[in-house]
Amino acid sequence: MVAIPDFSSGAMEHWGLITFREAYLLYDPEKSSIQSQQSTADLAAHEMAHMWFGNLVTMEWWDDLWLNEGFATYMKYKGVDEQHPEWNALSKFVTNDLHIAMKLDSFANSHPIVQPVFHPDEITELFDKISYAKGASILRMLEFFIGQENFRNGISNFLKKHKYKNAKTADLWEELSNTSGLQGNRSISSIMKTWTEQMGFPYVTIRKYQNSTTFVAKQERFLKNVQRQKRQAESVHKYIWSIPLSYITNDGKNGIVWIHDDKETEFTIPTQNLEWVKFNVNQTGYYLVNYEPDGWKKLTDLLLTNYEVLTPEDRASLLFDSFFLGQAGIIETDIFLTMTKYLKKETHVIPWKTASDSFSRIIELLENTGIELLLQGYIKDLTHDLYKELGWKILDSSLDSLLQATIISMACYSRNQVCLSDATQNFQNWTRGEKISPNLRSLALKYGIQTTEKESDWNNMWSKYLTEKSPSEKREYLMSLGRTKQAHMISKYLELSLDESIVRSQDFFIALNSMTNNPVERPLVWNFIREKWPILVKRFTLNSRNLGKAVKALCITFTTEKQLKEMQDFFSKYPDAGAGKRGRLQALEAVQNNIYWIKTHSNAVKNWLEIENPAPWYYHRLPLHIIPEHYDLTLYPMLNSDVFNGTVAITVRLTAPSKFFLVHSVKLNISKTEVISEYDGQVVELEDTFEYKENNYLVLKAGRKLPVGKYKLFFEFQGPFILVLEGLYKSSYVNPDTKERR
Repeated sequence: MVAIPDFSSGAMEHWGLITFREAYLLYDPEKSSIQSQQSTADLAAHEMAHMWFGNLVTMEWWDDLWLNEGFATYMKYKGVDEQHPEWNALSKFVTNDLHIAMKLDSFANSHPIVQPVFHPDEITELFDKISYAKGASILRMLEFFIGQENFRNGISNFLKKHKYKNAKTADLWEELSNTSGLQGNRSISSIMKTWTEQMGFPYVTIRKYQNSTTFVAKQERFLKNVQRQKRQAESVHKYIWSIPLSYITNDGKNGIVWIHDDKETEFTIPTQNLEWVKFNVNQTGYYLVNYEPDGWKKLTDLLLTNYEVLTPEDRASLLFDSFFLGQAGIIETDIFLTMTKYLKKETHVIPWKTASDSFSRIIELLENTGIELLLQGYIKDLTHDLYKELGWKILDSSLDSLLQATIISMACYSRNQVCLSDATQNFQNWTRGEKISPNLRSLALKYGIQTTEKESDWNNMWSKYLTEKSPSEKREYLMSLGRTKQAHMISKYLELSLDESIVRSQDFFIALNSMTNNPVERPLVWNFIREKWPILVKRFTLNSRNLGKAVKALCITFTTEKQLKEMQDFFSKYPDAGAGKRGRLQALEAVQNNIYWIKTHSNAVKNWLEIENPAPWYYHRLPLHIIPEHYDLTLYPMLNSDVFNGTVAITVRLTAPSKFFLVHSVKLNISKTEVISEYDGQVVELEDTFEYKENNYLVLKAGRKLPVGKYKLFFEFQGPFILVLEGLYKSSYVNPDTKERR
């Protein structure tokens, strides 16, 4: 294996001499993070797997590229897990590949795994997450339903039979059919063709007969925007899949039910004491599951009361499925949001990573609407305890380190002031030359640059990038520099990144993507791409998949009709997209989906957060479901002592059940607090009363959720006169005749 300083690919599986970009191979335990170490191991295992899948046996033509890339992607997890079982590599497949593949494959403009190829640009386009991650995902599903031994024997026979030759997908199915015993109408070939010869994937809706253990399942193609169902491209299999619907129950019963058509499939689970059933065990299947409302409620209650009876993969799959189905409008968005409440107890990185990705998507859609501030408050509360436990400590466990990085990112995003203060302190330590743990350095740099107002801090990091020898650290600097909120520094960074003598072509897209991930400065990046497009095409060519991916990565974040029109104008001006053709179609589809989602679902998210938010005081606006109707205010100014006393009775109306009342309070010493229900005149028992000074709130927390109705909030208080002309202030003047101050 050889590390090359200037290498456009991440790595290349040359037979006998695997080449890598320096940053992807060289690992220094003193400077490289656990994430970097695991990425290096993953990539090395991927390229080693190519010695068999790609080199020993090579696909016959590019339409079967997945035989190379899907296998190498899946087998790397097995290799890494064998060497480092403590990394729990196999469970990370769910978030690192399965979820990513399904996100891409939910576009109406996706493509099948086996895709006809007629032009060089089409070859380049195929090197995407469908060939890699979806290919790996269906192999994982296949191994699950035929068993590890049958899978291993079939693959071994395939490699032996076709060594030093070319092979097609059909050759693989033949060997696996022989070892598994699945032949005829239900052969491996007939099953797997439904997954390789058509784009997309299904969601399975489950319905249970009352007082029974008999269920009905029905499949349908999943699309992010259900309005597109009528306009989808034709499929040789009519968007019907052969689905291995696996299940596990509260009493340990498990099995697989096959669904082969689009009709309702009825089946019975052999159990006498069914309390709950979870389908798609460990999310081994490449499909979503939609339960009826009672099924979702039972699984949500299970997470809230006894989540560890499910595996981390199963917990992650419930979050993923409910979010995706809610995003498409198939179920209510509330189901996902309610389910996330259990995360306050969760300590495994896989469910947290799934939730983090889902929250990031919602935040992206709701940027600058005000609703994202509500969500920030909710995330702040979810991560509060775990951040307090993990903080910026040096941890021994690799899994805990990955969890820590996820929690820090979420906590700092949510404007958790302790997290931001800790990040700033670590960043300042770094600027003074002090060492930071490699596992935490990238977070300190990212949030340090994001919060600093000193241009010298940015220039200092840029200087370190120019002189640093460690490839992994140089990469971290590139990714952090784009997080600044100072527009003129982003403009400077964009121009510097174009200079190939300073930023290598292979690293240009690292810099560009870091700025794309900075929502404050996206308009600058968009203007830059449009203005510099001829220069970018000349430098990278239209056959560069990275160029097309960069345009798509930026555009899919857009959420307005104006931005959609700008995209359409840009694509019309430069119609030749090369390897980015499908990416453009997906970007246009994504923005149309974004606009549709905001119109149809944003209010539901807002309403849920306002009512269910366990910490509404984090939000700068008073909750809309608590409506003040009348104030009886009495003030007693004590002019000789510069204070005033007062009482107030505030009549409020709850339009939704709530445990909290919030009122604004600034510099008041409150001596008495009382809440009275106007329904029965009873005093409401308060569990806690506290101030949240960041938003000037006094929070009254009831011991139970209070029903809809009117309540009277009574306060006795004392406060100082304000020394400026605002609030209740004391002013005086000098009588010009008597010279007396009054």
